[in-house]
Amino acid sequence: MYTILIRRSVVLSVLAVSGMAGCGGEPGARDDESVVLQHDSAGVSISSSTMPAWETGAAWHVEAIPLVSVGAVDGDARLLFNGVVAVRRLSNDAILVADGGSAELRFFDQSGAPIGQVGGRGEGPGEFGLLAHVALGGRDSIVAIDALRPRISAFSEDGELIGTRTLEMVNGAFGMPVTVSGSGAVLAYAALPLKTSEDSHIRDSVHFITFGASETVGREFVRLPFGERWRVKAHAGRAEQIPFVSRSVWAATREGYVTGTGERGELRYWAGDGSLRRVVRWNAARRLVTDIDREQYRAHQLASAADDEVRRRIELSLRELPFKDTMPVFQSLLVDDLGATWVEHYRTPWDSTNRWTVIDSTGAWLGEIDLPPGLRLFHATADEVLGVWRDDNRVEFARSYRLVRRQQ
Repeated sequence: MYTILIRRSVVLSVLAVSGMAGCGGEPGARDDESVVLQHDSAGVSISSSTMPAWETGAAWHVEAIPLVSVGAVDGDARLLFNGVVAVRRLSNDAILVADGGSAELRFFDQSGAPIGQVGGRGEGPGEFGLLAHVALGGRDSIVAIDALRPRISAFSEDGELIGTRTLEMVNGAFGMPVTVSGSGAVLAYAALPLKTSEDSHIRDSVHFITFGASETVGREFVRLPFGERWRVKAHAGRAEQIPFVSRSVWAATREGYVTGTGERGELRYWAGDGSLRRVVRWNAARRLVTDIDREQYRAHQLASAADDEVRRRIELSLRELPFKDTMPVFQSLLVDDLGATWVEHYRTPWDSTNRWTVIDSTGAWLGEIDLPPGLRLFHATADEVLGVWRDDNRVEFARSYRLVRRQQ
C-alpha cells in the first residue's frame, strides 16, 4: 500500500479545473486540511477526510418552500398517492412519481399537472406485482423493478415500454432486486441469519448479488451485516429488532453501487461486475446511547400501542430487549446527478431532523446539509432535490425544492 497526502486546496482546485466546482470547489472551502489518498495492493483507492471542506456559512443549502408540490387530499385519482417509491426529474423536465400502491408510473409537467401514466398491477408486459424501485437509465430511459417476480422493465421517458428481463436464482435462492446502476447493472440481495454464541441473539447478514446490464444470472460479491434481533422469551422466542442497531444500506452509482453499514463513516464503491473500486472514510462521530435515549425509545414504543393488549406485549418485550451502546452513523444513501454521495444521518423515530453528509465525486468530505423536515429524498440534480413529503394526516405529496450548491 502506498499513501499520498493531498492538501484540500489542491483537491478543490482539481475539481474546479475538471468542471466539478459545484461539487466542492466553491468559495469558503477550507484550505488548511488534508485528504489522505491510498491505494492497496489490489489497486483499490482509499480516501480519508479528517475535516469537512465547507466552512461555516459556505455550505450547500435547500430552500424551505417547494418549487413544485404534486398531490391532493382527495379528488383526482392521478394526484392521490399510496406508498411512493420514487420521485425523479426526467431529462425532458417532466416529473416522474412511482406509486407503489397503484403500481403506476405517473408523469407530471413542470407545474405538477398530470400528463400521463403507465403500469398498474398485473402480470403482463409493463405491469407490476410489486413496484419496488425506479431509477433513471441511460439514453433517457426509466428502469422499474418488480420485486415480486423479479423482473426489470425499461420505459422511455414518454412511457413506452422498451423491454423486460426476468432475473434467475443465485445459489438456489432468489435475490431481491433493489436498484439499478447507470450502466444498467442490477443490485439484488438475500438476507440470511447468522449463528451466534447466544441462542437469543440473532445477527443477520445480507448477501449482495450483481447482474450485468444484459445478464439474467447474477453472482454474489460481498456479505455485510444486516441488523440484529433478540428472541423474546415472553413471546415464545419471537425475534424482535434490537434498538439502535446498524444496518447495511446501498445506492446506485453511474458505474455500479455504493454500500455502507452505518457502523462508522465509511463507504465502499463497487463496479457493476462486483469488484471493489474505492473506499471512502470520514471522521464521523458516533453518538452514545444514554438513559434518556432508552426512556424515549420505550415511551415511543408504548405510545404506538393500539390497545391495552398490544401495550402489555410491548412492555414485556422492553423488559428483555438489550440496547446498543452507540447509535448508527447513518441510515440511507443517495448518489446525485453530479456523482456526489448523500449520506443520511441516523435519527431516532421521534427526531424530525433531516441532516445529510455530502461526499463529493473524488471521495472528499464536504460537510452537512439540512433538508426540509419530513422530506424523504429520492433524487438530487444540479439545482434541486425531489422526494415525498407527508402532511399531518400522512397524505403523500411529491415535492421539488431548489438546491443551492454554493452560497452567493
